[in-house]
Amino acid sequence: MPVRKHEFFFTFFKKVYYKERPDMRKIFIRIYKKIVYLLLKPILKREYKAQKEFINERPLEYSFALRHISKIYPKKILDIGPGKSSLPHLLYNCGFNVTSIDEMCGYWNKDLENRHFLIIKDSIVNPKIRQGFDLITCISTLEHIPDHESAVRNMFSLLKDGGYLILTFPFNEQVYFYNIYDTDDAGYGKSHKYICQVFSRNELEEWLKENNGEIIDQEYYNVFTGKYWTYGKRLEIPQTVSKNETYQLTALLLRKKSDGKKPAL
Repeated sequence: MPVRKHEFFFTFFKKVYYKERPDMRKIFIRIYKKIVYLLLKPILKREYKAQKEFINERPLEYSFALRHISKIYPKKILDIGPGKSSLPHLLYNCGFNVTSIDEMCGYWNKDLENRHFLIIKDSIVNPKIRQGFDLITCISTLEHIPDHESAVRNMFSLLKDGGYLILTFPFNEQVYFYNIYDTDDAGYGKSHKYICQVFSRNELEEWLKENNGEIIDQEYYNVFTGKYWTYGKRLEIPQTVSKNETYQLTALLLRKKSDGKKPAL
């Protein structure tokens, strides 16, 4: 009985997929990569031409995170809320085992596409993942999660004993704002469909108390001329400052305590 064409091609591609034809597999992978790059190239060109001379706070936040990651050298990292960021891919290129999750709707209000790394659709408020991690990063994401208590609780629950949590968010010592964008003096954000919380020392202490955590390191950044996040004018170059100076943003290295184990830093 003659083999129909579609059956022949199905059998052929199955052999390629299951590595029975490694020679053809390599050819198909090269063709696939070429097609993907041809589709991606116009987007890269558009982004290149649309560049603006605007420096935000990410260099300070990423510097803090990478500096501590380079000292801890964790095996397994969870990155929470990367959005379109290339941070999880950067960590992957460093050799770490990286998982990245994003709930992909509240902040973005549309389908999220990250062309750098596989982002798993999952919410840290009610995560489906259950594996343990040596280190978790959450860069400028927590402030946009209304139920921050559950988010932090789940971050600590996903950490192994003695594991580390790196957080960055708007911060000041005394006052908590549920949504700084709704305040009269906010410099921007009034039309945003998501909130931006400003946390205080009280929220931080509650997180640590509830989750058996401790502060290993904390830095403070001055990003605006005003007292709180978005207040006043944005500085041309954000600055690292002391606790006693004006600041609106912080970066934290927290550790999940475990009996008999001392911090690595």
